[in-house]
Order: sequence, then structure tokens, then C-alpha cells
Amino acid sequence: PRPAVNAMRSIAKGFDELNADRRAMKEQAQASALHWIQYVAQASIGSVSADAVRADHGRTAGQETLTNVARANAAPTTHGDPAKLAGLVDLEFVASSARPQEPAMLRRVFVQGVSNAIAQRLANGPSLLATGLAVRAHGVSREGDAVLPVTVVRDEGGNLRYTDDSGAAGMPGPRWLARKAGATRDSIDDEMRGARILMEDELMANRVPVTAIATDSNDNASK
Repeated sequence: PRPAVNAMRSIAKGFDELNADRRAMKEQAQASALHWIQYVAQASIGSVSADAVRADHGRTAGQETLTNVARANAAPTTHGDPAKLAGLVDLEFVASSARPQEPAMLRRVFVQGVSNAIAQRLANGPSLLATGLAVRAHGVSREGDAVLPVTVVRDEGGNLRYTDDSGAAGMPGPRWLARKAGATRDSIDDEMRGARILMEDELMANRVPVTAIATDSNDNASK
């Protein structure tokens, strides 16, 4: 009967609208969490205007301000990792010091200064690249777990800075990032290319498992 058909259509429409509302709420919550992490990073580290970034031939990705990641560009040493900075998404990875072209493996994602509930939303997106946040990567060698003296930082617009102290004093030849790009001699262009491969092709290209995300917070978000 037509009344029954109309009733079923009305119920189905109601479910569709309810699901659409739920999706919108989830998307809003996700955007708010990522915006909060960005806010904490810029409040902690500092920011640069989009105009200043463009004047330096950088990319802005539609942002009005970007995190000043230059202040986070410090390589780890034998004394430990670079100091944690609130809001900065720290990627800790394992890679071969002898064979840099082997893909690095993400080991942990650490965000200081935000709750676990907020940080774990990094696992909701298709990739870390999709979050559009400021990120820093540093790691250890697969050969013996020694510290790799390499750091790469990436801001919300995709602009990179790096420190590579892997070259031995007085020894010729490319440093670790240049070797990751397949270079046989050292050059800034090759090092930058290696830095982008490390960040965008290896560490940030995939979804992050929630179990890999940690913070300095003691809230009880489930993992």
C-alpha cells in the first residue's frame, strides 16, 4: 500500500539525515582537534605569516599563518633526542644508516602538550600528510639502534628544513639524506630531495595506527 511505502521512505530518509548529521559532527570534531594541535604548536614554537612564507618562495597551502619549524630544526645527538616542543608532531623512525635508500619505518608518533584523546585523532585520517600539521622526524639506526644525526621538519604548507650531521669530518661523499635520494655526491638539492622522500613518501604517506601515538598527558583515552 502506498501509505506503507511512503512511511518506509520517510524512515529511510530520516536514517540518511541522521547519518549525515553524525558524519558532519565527526568531521567537525576531527577538524577542531587538528586545529587545536596547530594552535598549540604555533603558540609554543612561534608562527610566520603566509606573506612571509611566499616572500621566501615557500608554500602556504591556504594557511594564514604557519608554524615556525625552523626553531625545531635540531638533530639528535649521542646525548638524546631534540627537546620536545608542544604541539609539534614528532615522528620517531628506524632506518638503515648504511643503506639510506631502504624505506624508513615509523616507530612512534609523539605530541607534547595535548591530551591523548586529541592526539589519537591523528589516526582517523587517511595519512599524516592529510592532517596538514607541523611535523618533525628523527630516528635511530637499524644497525645497532644508534642515534641517526638527522632531523627533518615540515610545516603545514609542505616547506621542509633539515639538519644532517651524518658526514664524517674531513671525509668526502654525500651525507645520509643525499644518499637516500640516490646521490653519489653531496648537494643541497639532493639532500632536500632525500628529506622529502623520507617525510612524504615513507613516514607521512600512510594511516597511523592509534597504538603508535603517545603524549605526555595522563588522560585515559583508549588505544
